[in-house]
Amino acid sequence: MGFVEPVQAIARDEMAALRQSRFFACDDIIEARDRISQVMQPHLLLPLCAVESRPHHMDVIDIPGVRIGAVSFGEARIEVPPLADYHAVIFCLSGRARLRAGGHEVDIGPQRAIACHPGRPLEGHFSGDCEQLVLRIDRAAMQAHTGLRQVTLNPVIDLTGPSARPWLVHLRSLTDNPELLRMVRSDRRIATNYTRLLLGLLVSGHGQDNIAEQSRHHPVPAGVYRAEEFIEAHAADAITLDDIAAAARTPVRTLLDGFRRFRDTSPMQHLRKVRLNNARDRLMSDHSASIGSIALECGFGNLGRFAQDYAECFGELPSETRAATQRRA
Repeated sequence: MGFVEPVQAIARDEMAALRQSRFFACDDIIEARDRISQVMQPHLLLPLCAVESRPHHMDVIDIPGVRIGAVSFGEARIEVPPLADYHAVIFCLSGRARLRAGGHEVDIGPQRAIACHPGRPLEGHFSGDCEQLVLRIDRAAMQAHTGLRQVTLNPVIDLTGPSARPWLVHLRSLTDNPELLRMVRSDRRIATNYTRLLLGLLVSGHGQDNIAEQSRHHPVPAGVYRAEEFIEAHAADAITLDDIAAAARTPVRTLLDGFRRFRDTSPMQHLRKVRLNNARDRLMSDHSASIGSIALECGFGNLGRFAQDYAECFGELPSETRAATQRRA
């Protein structure tokens, strides 16, 4: 047996871009839990040592459909109710954790990750020196960028294996390169292509076997891809279902059926989600524009309905996103 040099998936000093995107830093575990809940979802966080004043933090990067966060909160037990409409991939930048999700109990660290799926609870124990890296991947983004209606990742991901390396290289390029991150944030087409490759590499290397079989036998129609590209490019415009179908060169009924079968949504619902993601990106990056002007520029004509849809999608009001961003700034 040959010697295998220990490998760390992503070193803490390889995250210059992520470190420049601090969401919060505090010394109160309750405040830390509440701030993390804003980014992920409400959960229970129980410290497992004497409560003391110690630093907690979270650094966050957003790209369309994916949120990447580095989190530290000391030794604690976490209990997360069934995940909302997203997948989660978690590993440690330092320290260790034992997590249970979907009937699997996994020891994770810098060389091993756990994958959790929508609708399943997550619980576990993090060591005192643990800093975790969490990827929150919207179910809709996973479906849209992989061409699969149902995605099931392997519950345990070996980050030292050859199938993980292309994905990790792509992930590192974003977390460590501030210039690349600025380009991704400023150009929606670059951001979409980056997300598509990141998720494609993840599923190709760590999707369960039935995923490849499903993809071979049920390829996504070209009209669905053309419709998604048109929606991405014209989300801020007053486009209709007929406009999307014309751009996709597909009859309306065929397009509706394609989105239902392969995206589990409709073209107009997909347009709404793209507009909401665009608005969230603007709220978190543009501190000078008003919430109303951002909503209008992203394609929303009814500001009251925008606030309602935004809260339903992200679990907080646009004003709360803006306030949290301003505190971070």
